[in-house]
Order: sequence, then structure tokens, then C-alpha cells
Amino acid sequence: MKILKISTITVAVLVAVFIIIACIFPPIAKNYINKHSKELIGRQINIKGLYINIFTGYARITDFQLLEANDLDTFVSFDTLSVDMSLHRLLANEVRINHISLTNPSVKVLQQGSEFNFDDLLALGSTDTLSADSPAGGFFYSTIAGLRQPFSGLSGHNFGKSPCHCPL
Repeated sequence: MKILKISTITVAVLVAVFIIIACIFPPIAKNYINKHSKELIGRQINIKGLYINIFTGYARITDFQLLEANDLDTFVSFDTLSVDMSLHRLLANEVRINHISLTNPSVKVLQQGSEFNFDDLLALGSTDTLSADSPAGGFFYSTIAGLRQPFSGLSGHNFGKSPCHCPL
């Protein structure tokens, strides 16, 4: 009887700690991204709202803004990105996205000669991050079941030529 009582208290404490961590993680992550994005990717990211439910697999980002390298102009922005995933499918090495919605996105692409305003971001992913001691991974599947994209458009400017606006 005493072992059952100790086990129940231990499980209850672990569940309470897990719930507390799940509640405080989104604000901490949002503040960390807002403060340290410049040193992480070389550009400032501003997020007004971040909601993550680790029990259901639902996440939402509101009022997202990725600035240009000059920290003045907006490169990418959107009002809301919401993603609903099936967490149980992760056990079968599958990322299953049940629903993804992006509201009012805006992307500003600039070209000057052969350079684009996103070349610095492409350079981030150009290095090989796998090392010889990295474990050989198996297959990992991904599925997107529902996609809703009320895009407002893509705008760009090629210096020396006329600007373009491409509705998506």
C-alpha cells in the first residue's frame, strides 16, 4: 500500500512538472527568438504571439516579421501560421501535418545584379552539418493532409528594371 502511495505521488509530481513546463515553454521560446535571432541567423525576427500545445500537436505563430539584413525593412511577414500535427505518428518515424494555415503572408524579394536579398540566409544552410560520428538515420516520412493558403502575393524588385508583383 505504501509503494502505491509513493508511486501515485511521484507520477502526480511528474505530470505537474510536465504541465508547468508545457505552459512556460512558449513565452520563453518567443522571448529567446526575439532577443537572439540576430546572432542565430543574422537577421532580426519579431514574433508577437507563440502558442504550442504539446499534448495535441497544435502550434500557432502570430504577427511574425523577419527583417532584412539592415534591420529596417521587412523581408517576410505573416499574420498567422497555424499547424496541427499528429504526434502519435512520430513514433512511426512520420511527420504528419493534418492542417496548416498561413494568413496574409508577404515576401519581398530584391535582386541587384546576380545577388538576392536572401543570399545570406541560403549561406546558413550551405555547410554540411553531418559528421562522421553522426548516427545513420533510417527513413523518415512526412505527410501533409490539409493545406490552406490565403496568400496575398509575392513582391519583388530587380534594380534597373521595373518591380513586379506576382499573385500566388
